[in-house]
Amino acid sequence: MSKDQFDAAIGVVPPSTVDVEAVLDRERRRARVRRVANPWTAAGAGVAA
Repeated sequence: MSKDQFDAAIGVVPPSTVDVEAVLDRERRRARVRRVANPWTAAGAGVAA
């Protein structure tokens, strides 16, 4: 079954109930807090990058 056939069989996809942008923003904020709260982690991330 090709992608076009599959898409035709299932019809219109309903909108997502998950706010992906909000999840990404929250995870970025958590990562930033972890870096600020632990300077050794921030230093290690800086060296690794």
